[in-house]
Amino acid sequence: MLTKKKLKNSFYFSPNADPNNILLDTSTFQFQKGIELIEKSTKVTILHSVLEEMDEQKAKLNKKKNISKEERFFLENIILYEKQIIQKSKFHLIFDKMKNKKDYEDDNILQFIKNMQEEKRSTLLTADRNLALRAKSYGFEYILVANHSIRKGESKKKQEAKKENINRGLITEKINLFGIEFQLKETKITIKQYNPKTQVYFVNGKTITLSEKHDEKNIASFEYIIILVKLEKYKKLKIVKVKIVNKELQKEVIECQTINEIYKQEIPEELLDIAKNILIR
Repeated sequence: MLTKKKLKNSFYFSPNADPNNILLDTSTFQFQKGIELIEKSTKVTILHSVLEEMDEQKAKLNKKKNISKEERFFLENIILYEKQIIQKSKFHLIFDKMKNKKDYEDDNILQFIKNMQEEKRSTLLTADRNLALRAKSYGFEYILVANHSIRKGESKKKQEAKKENINRGLITEKINLFGIEFQLKETKITIKQYNPKTQVYFVNGKTITLSEKHDEKNIASFEYIIILVKLEKYKKLKIVKVKIVNKELQKEVIECQTINEIYKQEIPEELLDIAKNILIR
């Protein structure tokens, strides 16, 4: 049986993640460590919509004239596991729904997990950090592939080159909170909101502005950001204050279980009323 202790250097685990009962995301097939966990796991669930995503990726890669080493590894694994799913009893194929062009595979996966009985939920296995964070925001169990080498023994030089390429971008700071991604880009901040249960506000004095699902603001246009998110399971409201200090994003998280606790917070009165309504509804 697999244990977290054996795998901790290659993966990030949610508190109760079970590596022996996993639900696959297509991104897992891209990396060697993801393949190793699939091989060792006792039960592997694959959704029909994920199978369709695998077919789409295979068709896309087969059309390319010049294919990279990473893409070749991905393609070979998709082809291999299409056969394995049929041959091995540990693979459980489940029909969730037909996938169309407007469907986003990650949304299908999260919706499927949400619809499962809590005590029977599989642990999501993914190499997609944003999908893992979205799963975390819903309270789902997940395992995130942290080792992104495509084969054993990939040189440190190659891994360092990848990190260098990432650092050349404009992003100076990036954090994820409750299914919301914040990216600080020089004089601007970009917000991508994946969790529909959160509310994000820009605060400038007593003026508050509700953020859109995907938003971008000049950092000079506000003092700080407030996130409001209710933890239904624990009947709590989290108030998160995000500030930009010396080109870094700093956060302060406050938990409130009563209206009195909310009204003790030093934020605009309009926000206090919104927070109260979120807690009591």
